[in-house]
Amino acid sequence: MSADWKEMTGEERYRVVELARKGTMPLKEICETFGVSRQTLHRAMDKVELAAKAALEPKRPGRKGKSEDEKRIIELSKKQSSLEKEVDNWKTRYEVAKAYIEITSEAVEAQANEERQERNRRKRERQKQKKKRRAPASAGKQPGAATEDGERARLAVVDDSGGAGDHDDEPEAVDEEA
Repeated sequence: MSADWKEMTGEERYRVVELARKGTMPLKEICETFGVSRQTLHRAMDKVELAAKAALEPKRPGRKGKSEDEKRIIELSKKQSSLEKEVDNWKTRYEVAKAYIEITSEAVEAQANEERQERNRRKRERQKQKKKRRAPASAGKQPGAATEDGERARLAVVDDSGGAGDHDDEPEAVDEEA
């Protein structure tokens, strides 16, 4: 049986080392049969012995701890999750601020419209007051005629011709700014 050490699997090499440790065959014959040097065979025997001792060392009960890579992955995953939550928080804040600005702008615009309407209403009211002051006190009575209480009405010249410029019966124009 001739096999080359370099082409052997780990289990096959272990069997060769066991043959050498048991002493059933001389080392020289094992080295020639399996194409391995004495030095390589001795190194393999030392590795088997160290591995056997390490396997029998007492260990803490429970699961084996996570590797450094696994710990790093978990840490980065938590950090990413935290950052995603922070981004969502800032998105919400942005949306709230944007809605606040829109509502405030609408309120300011509505207030400006109300103020404009109030100014227009006051202006119309002033115009009505001016018109009332211009109209004669006894509109519809003859100039110089006696009133019920015996006083004479003031003389006023009233033009009832209905010509141009007579706007008593027409509604007033509304000045609206929009």
